[in-house]
This record gives sequence, C-alpha cells and structure tokens, in this order.
Amino acid sequence: MFLDLLCSVAFLFSFLAKWDSSNAVDGVTSAKITHTNFEANAWWKVNLESSSDIERIRVWLRTDCCTERAKGFIVEVFNGDDVQFTFIQTGDLRATTLIKVVGLNGENIVGDNVKVSLPGTDYSSLVQVQVNSATPEP
Repeated sequence: MFLDLLCSVAFLFSFLAKWDSSNAVDGVTSAKITHTNFEANAWWKVNLESSSDIERIRVWLRTDCCTERAKGFIVEVFNGDDVQFTFIQTGDLRATTLIKVVGLNGENIVGDNVKVSLPGTDYSSLVQVQVNSATPEP
C-alpha cells in the first residue's frame, strides 16, 4: 500500500525559489523537482503524520542533469527523534532507487518521518519520494 504523501508535510533544509519541498510528494515522477541552496549536509524530509510500518522507499533522481550530485545520498526513517533505519547509496547512481526497509533481524520498521540527505556541500535535488507501507489496505 502506498502512503498518501500528497497530504503530508515536506520540508527542505533550504530551497531555491520555484523548487519547493512539496514537489517531491506530488506524485509526478518527471519534470518537477525539489532543489536546495548550495549547503553543507542538505536534506529533504517528509512527515508521514502518524507512525506506519514502512516496507519500501523509492527515490527518483534528476536525469536531465546533475545526477552525480546525489552520490552517497542517505535515506533515514525516524520514529519521533530516533533513527530506526538508514540506507546509504553506494555504487552507480540510477534514475530510481528502490530501498527495501527491514531491520537487522528481518523485522518491520516503524516510522513517522523519512529524511533524504546529501553528505558534503552541494546542491541537492530530488524528483520524487514514495513511501510504501507494510500494512495492508483494509
């Protein structure tokens, strides 16, 4: 089941005028992007509004330019202020990255916020972030 992020609140560490944080949760996987200023450890975060079992996270990156800026991006799942899961991108960058969210012992991860950050100092841009719940639809 997809979590409906269209109603969620998204935040950027800082953003350039027309590339608002909500662009990454609007359901559009091409054209519109989010974009930070040139910052150290730039990040984007979405508040899921309640805790959910999270099964997968899919991240879409820019393909028109600048993809290499995302090298080593980090995805974290928080429950409150506590990090429950961390993914660090390694290897070749792809337009879309599918992240299986699972604990060390195979358990579900519960979270209420998902954060995508970029190590180092650079611009950060995302096209879309999709969070899938492990909870079946009623």
